[in-house]
Amino acid sequence: MEPHVKSESFSSVTAVALCVAGIFVVGWLDYLTGTEIRIYPLYFIPLVFAAWHVGNAASLSLSVLAAFVWLASMYFGGRTYSHPLIWAMNFLTQGSVFVLVTMLFSRQNRLLDREYALSRIDTLTGLYNSRAFYEQAETVLKLSRREKLPITLAYCPKPPPSMRKRRCRRSRTVWRHPRCCRRRR
Repeated sequence: MEPHVKSESFSSVTAVALCVAGIFVVGWLDYLTGTEIRIYPLYFIPLVFAAWHVGNAASLSLSVLAAFVWLASMYFGGRTYSHPLIWAMNFLTQGSVFVLVTMLFSRQNRLLDREYALSRIDTLTGLYNSRAFYEQAETVLKLSRREKLPITLAYCPKPPPSMRKRRCRRSRTVWRHPRCCRRRR
């Protein structure tokens, strides 16, 4: 399974512009198909894209825009209802579905980013684990081969168990334990 990597190929402004264009294209198609063919699920494509590439506030704004575009395409497409409040009810229902789907995908994206970060950091020490080391090492090796530069790798092993458990002496050893090697008064 591929690791979840957030695509940085789109700036926020570009992503929002693509989503607005997508919403209007779907609205235009919705208008052209009339009231008998329902294509409102296509509105979810730009909304999910927005939830994945821009923040919550922009995604919510785009959800509201999609609800208004949907309402306009239904109105100008010739849709009629027996009572004017049905327009408001349908608008609220459709808008809340757009907002809900946008929020769900935005939350899923945040959780995947968090999971990606946690899978590469040791929770006890806060340092990178072996998975992160191998991923970064692969990147550095590719860069080194491409640029024809040498690489230096330093290995710092853990102290032997005998040095960790016992009190260490005041010597010039690398494995001194900070609590037992303090000056005593």
